[in-house]
Amino acid sequence: MFTNQDLKKLIIPLFLEQLLVALVGIADVFVIGFVGEAAVSGVSLVNAFNMIFINLFTALASGGAVVISQYIGKKDKEQAGAAGFPHLPGVQFPDGIGIAVGCYFCSGTGCQRTADAFDVRQG
Repeated sequence: MFTNQDLKKLIIPLFLEQLLVALVGIADVFVIGFVGEAAVSGVSLVNAFNMIFINLFTALASGGAVVISQYIGKKDKEQAGAAGFPHLPGVQFPDGIGIAVGCYFCSGTGCQRTADAFDVRQG
């Protein structure tokens, strides 16, 4: 098992990771703040969803790692490989949907509709 000293060594990198994720969200809001209130509201909303997905995928990865590690500890490589497979569709499907939605909103039509909805003017 891990000693308390080993676990203490992990605290700083984990803290820094979460701090950097939060700073990216703050930087997004700061940069878009010059555009207007509606843009800040939209970016803040997206940052909230981003944090939800980061935490969701972190939980999925952690749970899968625990199960796979138990099989590896039992020297059962075949079951370890089989245990990792069910996580793939659960991650790939939401990723595919997210990419499709992102491509729609970044395409010409979707981008124009989004700009019209927030009344964002170029220049």
